[in-house]
Amino acid sequence: MSMQQIKEQDILHDEYGNYYEVLAVQKDGDKVKALEVTNLFFKETFKTQAAGGEFSADSVLAAMNDRIAQVQQAERPIYALGDLLMNRIAIYAMDVTKPFSDSLA
Repeated sequence: MSMQQIKEQDILHDEYGNYYEVLAVQKDGDKVKALEVTNLFFKETFKTQAAGGEFSADSVLAAMNDRIAQVQQAERPIYALGDLLMNRIAIYAMDVTKPFSDSLA
């Protein structure tokens, strides 16, 4: 699937094994110019706490792996961060000092 088809809630990975979720896609016409992302483990940690759950690295990792599996079952690609950068798509990290707009999503 073309990188131009990337959308919110898609997953990226980097060369270190970290996963990121796309929060926003900035386009110029049909061309993707930039993505706002958040670390998936970070997001799942806050979702767990916002839902009243207690932090456990194992439970957060399981939730993160479930999220990755959902993306794969929906037949969405997991994009390589390096490939996006090579195709001149800018990547911006979410401002971690502000709450998630979908903190329970």
